[in-house]
Amino acid sequence: MNENQSITKNYLLILKTLHGDPGENITVLIKGSCGKTEKILLGKSQSYLKAFKHNQTDLFLLLSNIDVGKVFQIEFHTNANSKCKEWKFNNVFIIDGTHIYRDITSEHSLLLSTDISTVVNITEPLTGSQESFYCAFIKTGNGSCSKGSCPTLSLFGNNQQHTDIKLKTSYRMHSSSTNNNIALEKYQFDIFQWQDYNIGNIERIRLQLYSENKESKCQWPIDWMFVIHNGYSFT
Repeated sequence: MNENQSITKNYLLILKTLHGDPGENITVLIKGSCGKTEKILLGKSQSYLKAFKHNQTDLFLLLSNIDVGKVFQIEFHTNANSKCKEWKFNNVFIIDGTHIYRDITSEHSLLLSTDISTVVNITEPLTGSQESFYCAFIKTGNGSCSKGSCPTLSLFGNNQQHTDIKLKTSYRMHSSSTNNNIALEKYQFDIFQWQDYNIGNIERIRLQLYSENKESKCQWPIDWMFVIHNGYSFT
């Protein structure tokens, strides 16, 4: 990138590795209604120390001097120097400011021994006129959410509305995490998505831990989290 060109866009790319480790060999090209970015190296994972581990969801910060408008496609490229033959992944999200886009198909594959790119089509989730699509991205800290705890996330908007989601249900270990079978494990990055009334601008959030056993101690260390819905965000 030319040093005289200023960075105009920050894109967040999220994906989950199912198989293979492409190493530091992946570049992406983001396409939208107003054009496409240059090829951008994925670089370091923002959610884990090492990217592309099996069943791991990584968050990448992509910097570009090009605003592509409404995003509809991502191209994944490799420089063919990887020792691994194939990389499989899913749960692809692109966050552009306060807009969320996600993949349409359930799994993607990139052959690392060739120069053939993989195209992933993405779209904004559709909602009704009075509804909104919500996504919470949560990184658990150095301990899992206590067994027997029922954590609930509540969002409060500027139009006197609020929305809630149960992140996990106690001993049954039911998880509403999009990308993990068991939510809120130690050092884990979870994505939660749901649809509800549009609460407008998020003014505050509340996290509560309930316990089915009054003698149980509830605790859940959180490193960071951010929430986005149809044009609004909260960190």
